[in-house]
Parts: sequence; C-alpha cells; structure tokens
Amino acid sequence: MNEQVKTKLQQEIQDLRDRLQQAEAELQAFSPDTVEAMEFEPPETDNIRRDNPFLLQAILDNTTDLMVALDLNWRYIAFNQAYKTEFIKIFGGEIDRGTSLIAALAHLPQEQANAQEIWGQALRGEEFTVIQEFGDSRRDRNKYQLTFHSIRDDRGQIQGALHIVKNLSQIEVQTQQSIQA
Repeated sequence: MNEQVKTKLQQEIQDLRDRLQQAEAELQAFSPDTVEAMEFEPPETDNIRRDNPFLLQAILDNTTDLMVALDLNWRYIAFNQAYKTEFIKIFGGEIDRGTSLIAALAHLPQEQANAQEIWGQALRGEEFTVIQEFGDSRRDRNKYQLTFHSIRDDRGQIQGALHIVKNLSQIEVQTQQSIQA
C-alpha cells in the first residue's frame, strides 16, 4: 500500500476515534435527570398549529363551558358556539370575530356599563371569578359563574382577556333532574 494512502487512512481512523470519544462524552453528560428536564415538543404539534387554522375553534366548540376572548380594544378574537348562542339569547345581538363587545351591547346601556366594568378589570390583568345574573327581566334570569384570565404574550404583556362561563342555573336544573330520576 502506498505510504501516502496509509497515512491518510490512519488520520481518518484517528479522526473517527476522536469523534466517537466526543460523542461518548456528550452521551455521558446526559443523565436521566437532564433528559427529563428537557422540554420536547413533537414536530407534529408545530405542523398542526401552523397548518390547521381551525384547531383553536374546534377545541373551543368542543368544550361545555362558554368561552370567549377579547383583545385590548374590546374586540372578539375567539369564542365558542355555546357562547355565541347564549349571547344572542341573553342580549339579542349578533357577534362575530372582530365585533366590539361595547358596540354589541350598545342597545343595552346598563349591560354595556356592566361589561365595561368587569371586562375592564380583566383587560388590566386582574384574574377573578364572579357570579352574576343575566337575562330578560320579563323571563327567568340565569345565574352564571364568570371566570376571567388575562392573555399575555411571551414577554408577559397583556394582549387581552379570556372569559370562561358556567351557567349555574342550567347546572342546578340538571342536578335536580338527576336527583328526581
């Protein structure tokens, strides 16, 4: 064998040994605790979020609670069908993404003022739960548990608020029905 080829092969073998030792050292540095502490996100998750704009809406629509989110300009950024249906039933107005909550309640000044007060707290970053009654005063009013959470970006800046609602009157009726059954 040619001396030059032999030297080249020896260098490549040595290089492979060095890389193997480096890889073994890196592998030993990964203790089970280190591996558990690492955050792994399957690549499919990124693809689902990026390629499926309806994922958030599907999640919202498959929840039993009423859910809605507003941006800092009081505009709807997301809500589920349950919320929209209940909003129409209670307030008699149609809503869509981008609709202003304030404008949607313009025909009900007292409800508009109440919404501004309570949502204002949430849009300032307060997180809280209240129980309130809503509905047409000529019919049965329903009691609701409203929970508010702030929506923050990755820097912690408030971007809006999330409102999760349970119809307590409906839960009471269902409980009574199951007791009677």
